[in-house]
Amino acid sequence: MSIKDIEKFTIDANDIHQLGHKSVVIWGHIGNTMLPVMYIRKPKHIDKLEWNKMMKHIEIKISL
Repeated sequence: MSIKDIEKFTIDANDIHQLGHKSVVIWGHIGNTMLPVMYIRKPKHIDKLEWNKMMKHIEIKISL
């Protein structure tokens, strides 16, 4: 499998709360399989309010 096989991407962020308030995971979907593609962790020096603002405006581009 490679990144080119991924059919779609979803984000698990603060609003969903599956992995906590301090991380964001980008998932790739291949058929019925979900694979973590990217993990973004909140740095300790950024407070939660600022982190949430950043995550609402984050833009991730994946080029193949």
